[in-house]
Amino acid sequence: MKIKTYKIIILLFLFSCEKEEIPISLNTSQLNITQINLESNYAKQVFYNLEQNSIISSNIKTDWDLGFSNEVGVFNIIINSSVFSQIKKINNLLFEEITTIPDSINWRWDDPSNYNNTAIGNTWDNSITYILDLGFDNDGNARGYKKFKVDTFSNNYYIITFSNLNNSELRTVQIPKNENIQYSRLSLSSETIISSPNKKNWDLLFSQYTHLFNDPITPAYLVTGVLINQQNEIEVAIDSINFFNDISFSNINDYIFYKNQDLIGYNWKSFNFESGYYIINSNINYIIKNTEGRYYKLRFIDFYNDDGVKGYPTFEVQEILPF
Repeated sequence: MKIKTYKIIILLFLFSCEKEEIPISLNTSQLNITQINLESNYAKQVFYNLEQNSIISSNIKTDWDLGFSNEVGVFNIIINSSVFSQIKKINNLLFEEITTIPDSINWRWDDPSNYNNTAIGNTWDNSITYILDLGFDNDGNARGYKKFKVDTFSNNYYIITFSNLNNSELRTVQIPKNENIQYSRLSLSSETIISSPNKKNWDLLFSQYTHLFNDPITPAYLVTGVLINQQNEIEVAIDSINFFNDISFSNINDYIFYKNQDLIGYNWKSFNFESGYYIINSNINYIIKNTEGRYYKLRFIDFYNDDGVKGYPTFEVQEILPF
């Protein structure tokens, strides 16, 4: 009996000292399918965060006309590319003398690949007048024209004067700089700054924008696609060779990453003129590096919602984790 008792005690001791099992992590991340609602007439601009897989904010694209850079030491002014806005620059007449649109001066557009290359440019004085074509509303109707000039700018604010071409509705407005957002977006009709997301909180902007072609007949065209947060150091590589599911962290060093603002752009889809339907190029994969050095793979799978309405880009996105 003593021997049996000792055996039981030894077995209890061994089992009580045994360590708990540790689960083996496969180090995989969740695959998310996300749909962005731009509406059928592409009326919305939608700001998206990869890490949170969420929409940070959105606005109607006609809510604003000019955007004023808030970078320290930078005084860029952008036009609203999403409505096909365009600029003519006149420097040999007084502001009030300009009442018509000169044919001798070409229209100019912002460069969609680099937010620093603007139609307005970076060197101003208050003798330069800009004619602003306000582009089109959400129904495709022309929104008319304004003219404006930059009175002054500093590290704290911009001041501009604007009016209709016939000098009616003359206004002067001050736009304070806000270091938390990329651009202070001004509505000339309401003379207000519309809400914009914190520049560190978004990675991708889903929107229409003006694409530039090397074509004298059609130099610019309005497209629907994706722009990256270039100012926040977002980088993108394109992979059209590997399958989406096969892309892993072991591939990362094979890619060349770029910061072009329109690198994702619009050609993940194409329009079939026979069917009148957009077709997704699902073999194109985008590898995106965010400002924290985390990698994500993304590919588009649809441009329509469940009711067959266009303007709903849908994509798969998954974080690429190291092994």
